[in-house]
Amino acid sequence: MQKILKNKIDIFLGFGFENYCLINAVEIADHLGASDRLISYGPMTIPNKVQIDLIFFRDDLVIHLVEIKFQNKEIDTPIMVDIEKKLVVLKQMFPKYSVVKNLISLSRPTKKLSLSGYFDKILLVEDLILNNK
Repeated sequence: MQKILKNKIDIFLGFGFENYCLINAVEIADHLGASDRLISYGPMTIPNKVQIDLIFFRDDLVIHLVEIKFQNKEIDTPIMVDIEKKLVVLKQMFPKYSVVKNLISLSRPTKKLSLSGYFDKILLVEDLILNNK
């Protein structure tokens, strides 16, 4: 019973964190260096394909893909598989755009993920709350 309750609380907190990020999307765009040429942003769902937590479109044909993770354990390299699926779909839909990969997370990435250089930028909750750039 406690495990079921914990899972439901984790899901609730995850949605809350995603909503926080959406409400503060313009500030996040600033952290990511996307705000100066921003033309649109928000979550994006491509039915039967992928769900993107947050995406920024810039007028210079750059997309900032943002993966939002709210979990208490370190973020590890399997996340890259999910991102790659999203990249394939985005590149099909927007072939002229280049894509910048970003992660916003409660927890730090593993050393392996950090050293991979996979994400162009990783923001932690404290970066957003404390306004660290």
